[in-house]
Formats: sequence, structure tokens, C-alpha cells
Amino acid sequence: MARVNRLLTLLLTLMLLTGAQAARAGLLVLPPNTQTIEAGSHVSWIKDAPGTTPEQALQSLLNELGNSSQSDFPSFGLSRDSYWLLLSLDNQSDQIRWMLEAGRPHIGRLDVYLFDAYLQPVGHWWSGSTRPLDARPYLHGHLIFPLPLSPGRSYMLLRAASHNMLDLPITFSKPDAFYQTASLRQLLNGLFFGAILVLCLYNLLLFFSTRDRSYVTYVLYIGSFGLFLASRGGLTVRWLWPDMPAWNSISMTVIVYLTLAFSMLFLRDFLQLPRLFPRTSRAFVIGAGIMTVSALVSPFFPFEMTVWNNVPTLLWPVVAMAVSLAVLYKGYEPARYFV
Repeated sequence: MARVNRLLTLLLTLMLLTGAQAARAGLLVLPPNTQTIEAGSHVSWIKDAPGTTPEQALQSLLNELGNSSQSDFPSFGLSRDSYWLLLSLDNQSDQIRWMLEAGRPHIGRLDVYLFDAYLQPVGHWWSGSTRPLDARPYLHGHLIFPLPLSPGRSYMLLRAASHNMLDLPITFSKPDAFYQTASLRQLLNGLFFGAILVLCLYNLLLFFSTRDRSYVTYVLYIGSFGLFLASRGGLTVRWLWPDMPAWNSISMTVIVYLTLAFSMLFLRDFLQLPRLFPRTSRAFVIGAGIMTVSALVSPFFPFEMTVWNNVPTLLWPVVAMAVSLAVLYKGYEPARYFV
């Protein structure tokens, strides 16, 4: 009898967990008094197959043939595959126009299909790093979609494809809340990247007065790293290359390699490696050359080079720390800044 009770308890627990997961990935309610709501945990998804239409993907997901999201921020990692994602919506507010922010700015293409309660198409919009800024549904570096959501039930279908990291946080905001968040984000970005620009200019002045080459390599390193952060945040497509979608779609990978190259050259100059460790100095120059060649090759093999850049990106901090410790052991005190 005790064994039967334990078995029933286990089955009940499994049913509750399954029900909780189904509820988590189920209907997303947009209540009257909510300004912003995260929707990632309510997503169900399937991998795209060649020739699949939006209507077919919608039916498959409604028939529960897909997978439920396990996270508030769905992520599919580095993948050549495309994915369909479904959100079942219930707009219980009097707000008709909602702002959808989905994915990351570097996603290649993100399609949004909206269907009404009777599964009739309402609209189709797409954005992504491969689309010029002025052709996007909303003029913004992030992937923003103004959606007309009638009161009651509707269905939103997404199709995501990218040769970069496929991260898909999904947020619905009322327009006023979105504008406030966007204004604050713009202010913080201005302060942060303004500080990087001032730092670069200051170190250039130091170079002109001292002729110390490490100031130049530091400017190149900090400048490229700042450019990487700006690209990741969707600022470069907004302010630097809004009409260059082909370059925008692969620019972040190129900039990562250049940042690694300049960081190697800067560390070489700052730690006086040509004098203290000549062989390590030559290895750093060769490493910087390999990173530069990788940057030049990246536009032709974007997916492969994006995968490959994870190796030096993960190893380089360990190498930099080890070399800094060795230089410090030799008595060069400025190496403490890297330890």
C-alpha cells in the first residue's frame, strides 16, 4: 500500500510539473494596468523545414507539435537553422497599439506574422541586421515592431534566422513606456560612448606628447571594443552605416577579431614584451596578424568565423593574465594593472 501511495504521489507530481510548464508556455495576457511584459516564457517553437509556410507553422504549433520555452529569454545558440515561434495573445486592455521588441540587433532576419482569433492574417513585418534602417517597421537600431492588437485573442508567429547568436528575448510595451525606456537608454548610451570617445582623444594627445606607441595601440583597442559594444547594441546601424545591411550583418564578427588583434598589440607594447620576453612578443605579433586575417576572411564565411572566434575570445584573457604575471615576476610593476 505504501508503495502504491508513493507511485501515485510521483505521478501527481509529474502531472503538476507538466501542467505548470504548459501554463508557462500558454496564453499571454496583456492586462489593463501593465506597461511592459516579458513574453519569452510563453513561447512555443519548432525548427523550420524547407518550404514551410507561416500557415503550416501556425497549425503545427497550435496542434502542440512544438517545444515549450524553458526560459524567459529563448536562445538557440549558434545555428544555421531557422525557427518558428508562437505566442497566443489575449489583449484585455484598451490599448490597441503595442510595441514589440524581439531578438537582438544582430539577428539576420526576424519575420513577424499576426493572425486574428479566427486565424486570418492581419499583417506581416520583418526586420533584422540585413535590412536597411529606413526600410524597417520602426526606425530603431533594435528590432522594434508597432503591432495593432485588437481586444481579445490573437496569435503572433515569429520566424528567426541568423548566422550569429540566435537570442530571442520578447517584450511587449505600451508606447509611452517604450518611449521612456528608449529615452533613458539613449541617455546612458550617450554618456558611456562619450566617455570612450574622450578616453581615446586623451590618449591620442598623450601619444603626440610622449611618442609612446602603447598609447596608439590602446586607442585602437579601446576604440574597436567600443565599436563592438555599439554594434551589439544596434547603435552602429543607427548612426554609422544605416544603408549598408550587408556590412551590418557581418560587422560585429569582423570587429571582434580586430579588437582581439589590437588588444594583443597593446599588451605587447604596454608590458614591454620586446625587451622582457622577445619570443612572446613575436608570438603576439603573429597572433594579431592571424586575427587581422580572420577579420578580412569573415565576410566570406560569416557563420564559420563566428563559431571560430569563440576560441580566441575565451583563451585570450587566460593568456593575457599568465603573461602579465610573468612580467610582474620579472619586476615590471605596471603589469599589476592586468593582474
